[in-house]
Amino acid sequence: MGGLRLCNEREYGVNNFPNDVAIRHADSSLWKALLRLKDQLLNNCIRNGCSVDAWNQVWIDHGCRVNQLCSVPSQLQGARVRDLVNVNGEWNWELLEAWIPEVILNKIAAIPPPCEENGRDEPVGICSKNNGYSVAV
Repeated sequence: MGGLRLCNEREYGVNNFPNDVAIRHADSSLWKALLRLKDQLLNNCIRNGCSVDAWNQVWIDHGCRVNQLCSVPSQLQGARVRDLVNVNGEWNWELLEAWIPEVILNKIAAIPPPCEENGRDEPVGICSKNNGYSVAV
């Protein structure tokens, strides 16, 4: 039985499973299905917050992208998760509270703020104990 590993960044890195790839007519049925499900399958584990787009990538909850839930102010477009932390290393609530829904703010509050000492951000996924997905062909 074959397996498609999406949990291991070394094998299926962020660049190999892009955020905004379009489904093409010529794509295989499996690839189309994976692209439709990627927000439910993949999430980003925030460590230093440098590589994760705060609004266009999933990091708060599986399937949750901020830009799909509310309008991101133009001056905050392109922000990384690390940009949401104040000088004290805490979430910058003054920056977020005015426009992000409370339910999302509560989810952010449950996540430790990024910190450089934590190392690189890491993509993670829902998979079996051996970090693979079984694919029946």
